[in-house]
Amino acid sequence: MASLSKMLGSSFPCDELLEHRRNVLECVELMKPILETAFQGDMEKVHTIADVVFSLEHKADEHKNKLRNKFPKSLWKSVSRYDLLSYIRKQDSIADKVEDMSVMLLMRKLWIPRNDGKRDFEPELWKLVEYSQKAAYLALDLTNSMCERKLPDSEEIMKLIQEINQNEHDADIQQFRLLRMVLNDNRAEIHFSDQYVMMEIIRAVGDIANKAESMSDYFRLMIAE
Repeated sequence: MASLSKMLGSSFPCDELLEHRRNVLECVELMKPILETAFQGDMEKVHTIADVVFSLEHKADEHKNKLRNKFPKSLWKSVSRYDLLSYIRKQDSIADKVEDMSVMLLMRKLWIPRNDGKRDFEPELWKLVEYSQKAAYLALDLTNSMCERKLPDSEEIMKLIQEINQNEHDADIQQFRLLRMVLNDNRAEIHFSDQYVMMEIIRAVGDIANKAESMSDYFRLMIAE
């Protein structure tokens, strides 16, 4: 299989794309630390980590805008400009979702749903984080492939894409399970605002896997064109 960077042409701004990828990756890596800190109730540290996420997301936006400005309006050889820009938007939206999660963690001290008689909430949330992070890491590996001299063979790429899809599927199931646990906690003293914040956190984490799957869809389109 030909190098995707050759398919895109010599003017393709690999350095900018890889910098954007690095900022997104660093956001993803902060998901578990900021959640763990919120579970511990250390709001000062939550603010500190959130500030790092906000800074990284802002840098990612800057790189995304630079990439857009460097793209020619014509097609890059056999690769659709629309598909490429859509791919980058989906990569950028992963950082956006980490930022969304961080914003919700700043709203109030984290409320934890009680044991529903079958499972504890925390371990179930970590499963969702694991599925979404894995999907994001695999999708970001695709970005590296864009600038490598030779892509893995098609069978290896399809295996990677299938793994992203499986993690996204697992994340969807886990997200539903967690939302049900939140809504099934009917203690009278619970404020809906606490449940709302937790549901938004769950949705943001789950959406990271969705964005990773969308990245893989656009990648498949680009290498097929």
